[in-house]
Amino acid sequence: MGDFDTAGWEWDHSDYSRSAVGDSGPWVWWLPYAWQAVADPRGDHRVPPAPTVRAAIYKNKQTHSGAIAWWSPLLQLLFFGSGWVRPDLGLARWLELGQPQNDPVLRVVARWWGPHVADVLAWAGHEQVVHHLAKQISDSLHIPTTDVALPDRWADRRRLQEWEDVWGGGGDSMHLTDYTRNPIWTNHAVGVHMVTDSAQMQPRAVLMLSPYEGWYKRLHYLGSKLPARSDDDSWRVDVIVREATAVPGSRADGSRVVTGGMSLGSMRRSIRSLRRLRCLTRALAERVMRTYIPHP
Repeated sequence: MGDFDTAGWEWDHSDYSRSAVGDSGPWVWWLPYAWQAVADPRGDHRVPPAPTVRAAIYKNKQTHSGAIAWWSPLLQLLFFGSGWVRPDLGLARWLELGQPQNDPVLRVVARWWGPHVADVLAWAGHEQVVHHLAKQISDSLHIPTTDVALPDRWADRRRLQEWEDVWGGGGDSMHLTDYTRNPIWTNHAVGVHMVTDSAQMQPRAVLMLSPYEGWYKRLHYLGSKLPARSDDDSWRVDVIVREATAVPGSRADGSRVVTGGMSLGSMRRSIRSLRRLRCLTRALAERVMRTYIPHP
């Protein structure tokens, strides 16, 4: 993954084309590495070091871009990699359970952001921006969501200067939610090619598309068109974005699509996909899918 040295990078720098990652700038600097780590759970993939904040981000453009790059992949992995319709509630529950790592996406989340999960929950619980983003994504995909506010239990984190340096400024100061919507944008330019094979023990399909922008919305739509299985189980769909970045191998059942793996370029890695929308793993499904109700 290199040394993650961004010194001297311009704001709109990207090692990948816009077609490959959906945008340019710090929001996409580490996105391909996050998906690659999810795709190869047995690999020893390095993760970028947490940005060291020594001055208010608004006074230091380099520090600001580093914080954006480090945090930006998180919501995409949870919304579109784990299929969570409410990542804020899911993260809170996951933290309560001790951050279990028996799932490829959550293994990356734990290694990358694990010690700092309370920081993002302090932001989400105070501003409810993830709650609002979840509703926008669910409305776009016509799927139900949970209209329960995340309890604000992490207010103490917001009193720390190190938290204020990264998250301060009100609302979504790093514009993380703006970029997170990229995979569900309506993009009529998305070209697709889908091949299905229902003769296998676990029916599979391969979806090749271009560009990255709008890929999940297209996957969700095409997944709903797959024929129903007699055993009521899910299809597995490997999704590949042609321009070097590939996105999750996935499962689709009926009108619901759940992502859970990834291929990168010509290299394909198969991992155990998730079965139901909003599940972490079969072992955690029941506990995680419960509505996160505030304790009295």
